Amino acid sequence: MQTTVIAGVDSVVGANLLAELRSHASVAGIVTSGPAITLPGCSVEVCSDQSTEAVRRLLQRLRPSRLVVCGPGAASCWDESLRPSAAGAQQTRNWIEAAAVENLPLTLISSDAVFTGPWMFHPETSQSWCPSPEAVVLRQLEDYALEQSPQTLILRTHAFGWTPGDRGGWLERMVDRLTTGHPLPVDCFRHASPILASDIPELLIRIWAEGLAGVYHLAGAERINPVTFLRKLAVQFGLPQPQFVTTESPASRVQGFGGGETSLQTRKLRRELGAGLPLLTEGLRRLYQQQESGYRALLQNAAGRPSRVA
Repeated sequence: MQTTVIAGVDSVVGANLLAELRSHASVAGIVTSGPAITLPGCSVEVCSDQSTEAVRRLLQRLRPSRLVVCGPGAASCWDESLRPSAAGAQQTRNWIEAAAVENLPLTLISSDAVFTGPWMFHPETSQSWCPSPEAVVLRQLEDYALEQSPQTLILRTHAFGWTPGDRGGWLERMVDRLTTGHPLPVDCFRHASPILASDIPELLIRIWAEGLAGVYHLAGAERINPVTFLRKLAVQFGLPQPQFVTTESPASRVQGFGGGETSLQTRKLRRELGAGLPLLTEGLRRLYQQQESGYRALLQNAAGRPSRVA
């Protein structure tokens, strides 16, 4: 059976890909930067040596038919605790190089935060680049992946969802603050088009079936800022409406990484798939159902001993 290897299953996108794809195909997860995780029915390894040669040996042993890399671009730019670093970028370059040498189809998860305003709903060809060092690093990774192999697929997105393990992430912190009534330190100036991370796998299966390559935007159908997002989240979860601590003003808007307009136009992908992309209200409803059904607990109890250490 052909196997898909997902590097970065310790991320929100990677963990949800692993959890959802395991019912459709053989998948193997690689932990690249966080604590070890384990999911029933999944092979998961910790890759402590991420040099190009070490990654090549790992891929030669696993013999996958496809590689998905959830590197620094897979994190939501609204989570200011997660920012692309030089070390993370170099590790991603090594995975890209190894995939090219092994002639392995590569899917690289990238970020909407390569863009900034004033324009909204950036198409794939938008030149409204964010000048921050972090955004420059992500664009360089995209360019490098495309240079290494013409079969590379790059998906820019802005995913939200439950974080694997017990460390929690931006979403968990926001839900905790909503539950306790603590004021939320967010602004209303940045805008994105978020998509539930667990909605990505089904779309990704269709994208692979179509044999798409190049750059595509995979995002939600609604443009929204963090303030409105959290208000809608509170309604869906039956929590009190939040209080906000906002220090920015229209004259002093956040201009850094993810601080501006990063909403994505998805017309190119919708045309290829012949289908629309999910509304935020649909994603939030499924997010709540995941909490009630045990899906959240499955991901957050995933900390454990991996099957192997590479």
